[in-house]
Amino acid sequence: MHEIRAEPIENSWILLCENRSKRPRGTDDRCPFCPGREAMTPPEIFSIREGPPDRPGWRIRVIPNKYPAVDLPDLKTPHEIVIETPDHNADIPDYTAEHLRDLLLVFRDRLREMCSKKDVKYVQLFRNKGARAGASIFHPHTQILALPFVPRRIKSELEFIREEGLDFERDGGTRTVAECGNFIAFAPYFSRFPYEIWVAPRVKRPDFSKTGEGELLHLALLLKKSVTALKHILGEIPYNLILHTLKDRDFHWHFEILPRYEGLAGFEVATGVYMNSKSPERAASDLRAAIKEEFDERRDSQTSV
Repeated sequence: MHEIRAEPIENSWILLCENRSKRPRGTDDRCPFCPGREAMTPPEIFSIREGPPDRPGWRIRVIPNKYPAVDLPDLKTPHEIVIETPDHNADIPDYTAEHLRDLLLVFRDRLREMCSKKDVKYVQLFRNKGARAGASIFHPHTQILALPFVPRRIKSELEFIREEGLDFERDGGTRTVAECGNFIAFAPYFSRFPYEIWVAPRVKRPDFSKTGEGELLHLALLLKKSVTALKHILGEIPYNLILHTLKDRDFHWHFEILPRYEGLAGFEVATGVYMNSKSPERAASDLRAAIKEEFDERRDSQTSV
């Protein structure tokens, strides 16, 4: 059963998608995303690879989601999976900057393609790392889901950014985590989660799909540093990586990295009010120190004889 229902209390939407209860969970020993098991997935839409499609030899692979969140006969709203790497146990800190740049390029181009569909009003890119962050398959992958409506959260962000702008320029750098090229990583003043990080262009840009290919290496380096710093402080934690982007000139696209090691408890679910046990100012200081330690150590190891 697939249906989109209005949720009147918060003026939001509910996706009824009973087919998603059938999706595989935690199948490390028979992972459908590992090389050699391409026949276990739908045929690929796109790949970066050597050799013919739907066989081993790929570096990045894009497939339709076998269990889409929206599957209505009168709507063309794709739901895709980007299998990020052949390595089942890898994570963003393990990727080279060049591989992560190529992954961002795939994200950009798939978003561009989805946004061209007439039924699509919004496209959400999200990555779930770990079971507590919502991952049912642990092989590194990102989902890109097109929707026939703009979610309430995105509308609220648009209004906030239109009136206030993103707040990384107002604190004298105390919440800045790192900078690279035209991009900045920072801990928002209103962080909901301990060590929450946003990564955004310094100058307002609404649409990620218009980011130039030459800029993506700097963005890749900043994302790699940010997730590496999180893992340096917190270890192997579950987290979500999400992208908010909109074709409205007043929007400011940004990635959000949301650690989920504390989870959401009854209070947050009941009220929509978050309890955060780490101030963003202290979190940013810890993250800056972690980046310095991690990447200074790497430089030292590369220059040692």
